[in-house]
Amino acid sequence: SSDVCSSDLFISHTAELSQWPKGRSVVDAVKDAIRKTGCSCSEMKDWTADTQPPKNVIEQRLGECDVYLGLIGARYGSPMQEDPTLSYTQFEFRFARECSQIETLVFLLDFENPEFESPVFVSHETQFAERQREFRQEVQQSGVTVARFLTADTLELLVYQALMQQAPPDPVGAFEETLKRLAEIEWDRWQSALRDDPHDRLDRYIDPHYSLLLPGPQANHSDSEFRLPNRKSTRLNS
Repeated sequence: SSDVCSSDLFISHTAELSQWPKGRSVVDAVKDAIRKTGCSCSEMKDWTADTQPPKNVIEQRLGECDVYLGLIGARYGSPMQEDPTLSYTQFEFRFARECSQIETLVFLLDFENPEFESPVFVSHETQFAERQREFRQEVQQSGVTVARFLTADTLELLVYQALMQQAPPDPVGAFEETLKRLAEIEWDRWQSALRDDPHDRLDRYIDPHYSLLLPGPQANHSDSEFRLPNRKSTRLNS
């Protein structure tokens, strides 16, 4: 199928989100969503050595991107060499907000939610806990709409939907393409689960806080909305 996105994305995150959860991390899930749209992406760990200070490199590389995609977790991250009062992730967010040509998408790990199964990294960082609390508050009060997630699977769906909403309007097939890609994401996950339990159901693998709109034998649908029964639905914009 044809690509539906031509943007260059910058993924901003702290290191633990590329390691948790095991198997397929939060960052892996984001890259899977980006790959399905046809967009390209970069992150700090992909960069090679440079003669410039890290701050200058971030400004240059981030400034070349169309979209800042921030993954804000529980850890504050490493303080900057040039300004120890800021972490690199916080600097990246502020720089993106200052650049009018960069679209800002932010996804917040909802680790304070009682349904979140707390990994080790949440409880073990105390040195910069207050700084991270203030940073998360800054992000939520910055004027952008923040999406919250509990799992990597939920995040993949949220990122894909957000990128599709940023893509230029396509009156011929954009809505159908969105549904097709989202269905592919869920179908792959469902098929994997069914190998363990053939009697399981698709809607068990959809986070109840962020339901997915899908056509299917168990779904009610209209021309503009698909939803699973007894789920709070989210409308897909064509």
